[in-house]
Amino acid sequence: MKQKTICIIHFNTPELTEAAILSLRKHGGEGYHVTVFDNSAPAIDQKTGEKYQARPFTAKMEGVTVIDNTKGQVIDFEKELAKYPDKSTDIGCAKSCVFGSDKHMMSIQKLWELLSDGFVLMDSDVLIKENIDWMFWEGECCCGYISTMSAKRIPRLMPMLLWINVPMCVAAGARFFDPDRSWALHAGLDNPKNFWDTGAAFLDDIKRLKPQCHGKAISRERILQTIVHLKMGSWKQNDATLHERWLKQYEDLWLPSPKMRGIQDVAVCAIGRNENRYAVEWVDHYLKLGVKKIFIYDNGFKGEERVADVLGKYIQKGQVEIVDWRDRNYMQNEAYNDCYQKHGNEYAWIGFFDFDEFLNIGKKKNLPSLMKTYGDADAVLVNWRIFTDSGRTHYEAEGVKKRFTVPMKPDTHVKYDFPENNHVKSFVRGGIVGLKFHMQPHVPHSPQLKCVNAKGKVLQKPFTEYDPSVMVLDHYTTKTAEEFVEKVKRGFPLMEPYNTTYRKHAVEYFFAINERTEEKEKILAEGLGKPQA
Repeated sequence: MKQKTICIIHFNTPELTEAAILSLRKHGGEGYHVTVFDNSAPAIDQKTGEKYQARPFTAKMEGVTVIDNTKGQVIDFEKELAKYPDKSTDIGCAKSCVFGSDKHMMSIQKLWELLSDGFVLMDSDVLIKENIDWMFWEGECCCGYISTMSAKRIPRLMPMLLWINVPMCVAAGARFFDPDRSWALHAGLDNPKNFWDTGAAFLDDIKRLKPQCHGKAISRERILQTIVHLKMGSWKQNDATLHERWLKQYEDLWLPSPKMRGIQDVAVCAIGRNENRYAVEWVDHYLKLGVKKIFIYDNGFKGEERVADVLGKYIQKGQVEIVDWRDRNYMQNEAYNDCYQKHGNEYAWIGFFDFDEFLNIGKKKNLPSLMKTYGDADAVLVNWRIFTDSGRTHYEAEGVKKRFTVPMKPDTHVKYDFPENNHVKSFVRGGIVGLKFHMQPHVPHSPQLKCVNAKGKVLQKPFTEYDPSVMVLDHYTTKTAEEFVEKVKRGFPLMEPYNTTYRKHAVEYFFAINERTEEKEKILAEGLGKPQA
């Protein structure tokens, strides 16, 4: 096969056609050329009689050829339809039939003449979900889904996604448009010649002309695995609201990734509860790095403080957006997934960090410039650099970064058989379909996700050896003994429910990181109290 070609018959729905092509580019595979056969013309709403202007396909897209038939330059439909003076205007057409199926079939037949190597026919109101290389069966006349229609309609090969091997079809004598097997071109409501919808005559030929002509039937389930289909998008050409809703619903399938659109903005997402003491410093830190937007999921409970109360000026400037995640149990993964689902197509990268995690990029210019260096990576995993309490025991009204300056030894083990600083948190590239945080909030999951460390080295596991040379996540996990007690009380993720084991682990965790003193032991004992057995 010389070239993989996709053909779309276009009629007054440019937003759908463009989205279809974009979904093909995003998911369908590589090396495709798209031919758009544009039949756009002034139209009349069959129910209301309202007239509408033609909406041709005018988008300039690489690898797309438009065959302009908007003025009948290639097929003069009025002239062709005039050949059938007895055509019926009241068969499934609300007595105002425009013979859309016949025009569709004529257009496809014309494409047989113009594209001699064969092509995959694709409806304009289709979005591609996966690679479609498998549709190109060079040894078959066709590959498609057979629909058995009800009543008088003839079974047909559905045109929403249909491989047509033009050389084989022509050699066998098959046709796509046959006026004696078409829609409503003959007199008589019961005339059997009138009920051949788009693809019916073609299927009939495939069956009738064996063995020279044969095809590959695929199941409805296989089609639905491959595409999302609006259905009758051209018939609903003037329902802009419908099209808008549908495209919005499935924007992850067609909307180009931020990278493809040249977006370089970086966002950060966090979930927190009762973090007002630290919120302003944390927000200022990331804004100074060049972060464009910060999404904060407020996970407090009724009667507790609201983070919006201390971030008003940032909210007004559009730098911070607060998401009400209150009165829920610990739901970090769910918050991260919600943020990515809603905003993953708006930013080049989104970092998923906590209020006690401050990204450190050294003396580099800014974060967006640094993130541009990660090429085709899907996620950048950044090591923790855990800081001790620096000998402090109580909260002081100074910044976190000023109070805690002594990092934990890099090789310190807390609970696992690998050093605590081998833990990572993630920057995730925007526009990845199907990406989710699952089980843990450190690294997302997605098919064939390419993860690298801060140096750009490809990783095969969710943790990486400690290396702070490019960037590192300064993690103030305990702060002082007094603040650690507060953290445990509001929900320390490793230690639920609150029982003897819970308290024991909390204390062990604290002293694995910080120097043990009697004063600190007393603060922890008094603050955490006697646990329930």
